[in-house]
Amino acid sequence: MSFWGGTSENTSSNNYTSSSSSFGGSKNRIGGVGGKNKVVTQVGILVERLRNSHSLEEVQESLDGLLDLSATNPIEVGEGSFRIVVDQLNSLVENSLSESTGQIIQSLLDILYAVCRIAKNSTVEQKEAALHRSDALLKNVDNINNVLNLLERAEMWVKLGGIQLLNTLHENRKDKLEDTILGCSAGMMRLMDVLTSENVHEKVRNDMLLLLDRLTRENDRIKEFVAFQEGFERLFQIVKREKSNSIVALDCLTVVKNILNGSELTKKLFAQTPCVRELEHLCSPPKPGVGIATDPDANNTPNNDSDRNVTNISVNEFRRCEMGLEILSQLLRCDIG
Repeated sequence: MSFWGGTSENTSSNNYTSSSSSFGGSKNRIGGVGGKNKVVTQVGILVERLRNSHSLEEVQESLDGLLDLSATNPIEVGEGSFRIVVDQLNSLVENSLSESTGQIIQSLLDILYAVCRIAKNSTVEQKEAALHRSDALLKNVDNINNVLNLLERAEMWVKLGGIQLLNTLHENRKDKLEDTILGCSAGMMRLMDVLTSENVHEKVRNDMLLLLDRLTRENDRIKEFVAFQEGFERLFQIVKREKSNSIVALDCLTVVKNILNGSELTKKLFAQTPCVRELEHLCSPPKPGVGIATDPDANNTPNNDSDRNVTNISVNEFRRCEMGLEILSQLLRCDIG
C-alpha cells in the first residue's frame, strides 16, 4: 500500500487531459527530440515514484523534483503530472491530514501554479498549455473549493500558495474563476475570513487584498455579496487599525471603491453602515508631517512656509484624501432615499 492508499492516475474521477495531449508537438517545444525525451522521461519517473511512495519523505522528494523541472519545462510537467497532483491535493484536503503534510500541500500548490502561470517570457505554446491547465482545474468546482479550504489551515505558506494560485487563475480565466468561487459554498465568505482572521500574517493579508481587488472590479454579484456580508465593516476595521494613510489601508479603500463603483445597491448598503462616518476623516485635508520618512542626508530645506508644508506631506496622505473624496463622490451620485 502506497502513501496515497493505492491511488492510481488511471482511476481518477476527474476528466483531465492525459500526457498525450499536444501543444505544438514534442519536437517543436524543446529544441530537439533528445532534450524533450529526457525531460518527459524524468517527469514520468518522478510521477511513478510519487504514485508508489510509502513515506512523507519519498513523496516530498518526488514533488521537489517535479517542482524543479516545472521552472523550465512547465508544459512537460503539466502534461505528465497534472492529474496526479490535483488528485493528491484533493485527497489531502478531503482527508484532513495533519500539519505534517503542510510542506507537501505547499509543493502541490506550487506545481499547479507553475504549470498554470503565464510569464512575460512565456512562448505561445507555453501560454496555450497554461490556459489549458487552468481550464482543466476550473472544470471541477471541487478543485477550487478545496483550494479555499486550504486557506483555513494554519501554515502561512499554504495560505500564500493558495492565494497565489487563485490570482494566477484569475489572470488566465477571470470570469470562470469568479463564477466558480460564487458556486462554492460560502466561497467569498472564506476569502473575507482570511482577510480578517485573528493573527493573520501581514503577507497573507496583503496578498488577499490584491485578490479581492481583482475580484471586486467588475463582478456585480461579488460586489453585492461582499457588501451584504459586512465587507465594508471588515475593510474599515483594517483601515482604522493600520492608520488610514498606510499602504494596507489604501488597498482596503481601493476594494471599497471597487464595490461601490457602478452599483446603486452597494452604495445604499454602505450609506447604512457606521463606515460612512469615517469619510469625514478620510476626506480631511492632507496633514503635513504625517507618514513622512525623513532622509538625514537629503537637502530638503524649503524656501518658505508654503513649500515647507507641501514637502512635509506624504504621497500616502494625498492618496488617503483622494480615495476618501472618490468614495464620497460615488455616494453623492446615488439616490440613497
